[in-house]
Amino acid sequence: MPSRLHRATSQRVLLLVFTVYFVLWLHNPPYELHVVIHIVPTWIAIAILLASTKYFPLSTVSFSFLILFLILHVLGTRYVYSFVPYDQWVTQLLEVDVTKDVKLSRNHYDRFVHFSFGLLIAPVAREVHLRMLQVKPAWSYFTAIEFVLASSLLFELAEWLGAVTLAPDFANSYLGQQGDAWDAHKDMGLATAGAVLSMLAAAVLQYVKANSNSWNVDRQACE
Repeated sequence: MPSRLHRATSQRVLLLVFTVYFVLWLHNPPYELHVVIHIVPTWIAIAILLASTKYFPLSTVSFSFLILFLILHVLGTRYVYSFVPYDQWVTQLLEVDVTKDVKLSRNHYDRFVHFSFGLLIAPVAREVHLRMLQVKPAWSYFTAIEFVLASSLLFELAEWLGAVTLAPDFANSYLGQQGDAWDAHKDMGLATAGAVLSMLAAAVLQYVKANSNSWNVDRQACE
């Protein structure tokens, strides 16, 4: 098992690499106003992660999940989510036009990130609930999903308030609705689906691990 100091050091290195990635991707962005609105929460997230390596060190898995989510978020920040050119990237790599071949009616990168939020953040929430709040293991799966539900709702409200307050003329493009009146509801639903899937996977892994340990104990008793 790695020591706490070694784990903190490796996580700080990972955070430094992400910070460099963050700065490089935001150089000369195509949508400057939107980037300014998004950039502050990302810097706050970096500061919180840096503090966590000293005061509340997460497991390397949870820390990596957070970094992975922020990587996805930075891409959305640069291209304002609605215009992330994943079609061009996939076409260049695989010579496949995703939007045309799958007959998509909109850019779905924002939906992907909301789903990823639930998938990647729920395990982190569960770890915090277990260690800090002393939630019982069986209940921690449920509370992690509840955290994703609540934080998704708060994010949608904060995003709406920030858009109409700071940039009302660009609110629609900033919110990434792309003409869908139910966009916020679908985003929250996808985040919840990601959290449920993540917690189901965690529960299955925990069950397999527990039964594997039990089998090893029984085998040793018979030897």
